[in-house]
Amino acid sequence: MEISEIINNLEDYNQISSDNELDFILDELSKFSVDDFIYIESLGNYINLNMIELFRKLDVKIYDEFKGGSIEKKVSFIKPLITIFQKGLKEVNLVNFLIFLYANSQINLPLGELVKKYDLNRKFNEIINKIFEILNNINIQFVDEALSLYYNKEYKLNEEKTLIEFLSQINFE
Repeated sequence: MEISEIINNLEDYNQISSDNELDFILDELSKFSVDDFIYIESLGNYINLNMIELFRKLDVKIYDEFKGGSIEKKVSFIKPLITIFQKGLKEVNLVNFLIFLYANSQINLPLGELVKKYDLNRKFNEIINKIFEILNNINIQFVDEALSLYYNKEYKLNEEKTLIEFLSQINFE
């Protein structure tokens, strides 16, 4: 059964509960701020090691249990991801939306179908506008002035270009 069919018939799987470990990982990731996501790989950013570890656990869980798993296993994964997707859009919560996008990059839930099914077109546009607003205001601060000059010269354009390219590849229909 394809993922689209599972999403369209999710109500048929009410007896299957979400994956508890996945729920925990998603809950812990949602405690981080938008800035933590934006600057996760910035030089000297050791605060987010827990976040990186949680993403690693999410990767392992998806690879080990979702891919090639039974329909029940897939449903137990899809339910919490749809919940965090809905929460991200309904509340225009960028953190939850970014968590969903990260997990979905490996699972490939049809974003357009989800937006349409849960009637979230307006909220989806709001969150995309918020992402572009943040892109326009990215600012990395360094204690070392020489390091700051080097970073701004060498990486600032690259970082923004990469994020914009990623966003432009998403099918927003």
